[in-house]
Amino acid sequence: MIRLLTFVIIFIVGCINKPPVSSQYLEKGYFEDLSFLRDSPEKAANNFDNRNEASFTEESEFNKELENIFITYENKPKDKYLNGYTIQIFSGLEREKADSIFFTADSIYSDLDIYTLYDQPNYRVKVGKYFYRINANKALNKLINNFSEAIIVPDRIKIN
Repeated sequence: MIRLLTFVIIFIVGCINKPPVSSQYLEKGYFEDLSFLRDSPEKAANNFDNRNEASFTEESEFNKELENIFITYENKPKDKYLNGYTIQIFSGLEREKADSIFFTADSIYSDLDIYTLYDQPNYRVKVGKYFYRINANKALNKLINNFSEAIIVPDRIKIN
């Protein structure tokens, strides 16, 4: 009974209509004049006059540091990539199978660039880096006899 009475009292107190919280800005209603938020010209002039010379030297040092960072960033060698193609001869979850296919392909096609990638959770064995699809097609025709799952996939090729 006491719990029910407590619940009823809490419910009634919670339902009491409270006036909305107001501020001096909300009382004005809609207006577009925001000048009351800005400093007056006199205040702005006083703030400018009260600045120390030290702050100007700090700003100039800050600007020099920014300029050094910008120059360093401009001169940094950027990695450049081109769109191209590779031939994927394996994609799967088993690392051992990826390694065995890599070694098999490396022994048969020692003249081609063969590498293994791990894109979680898949291992991928890829062959070559080609800028033109016709060159990738020629290499695919060689590989398809030994690797029936080989396909040409678009890839980004890093330029040195």
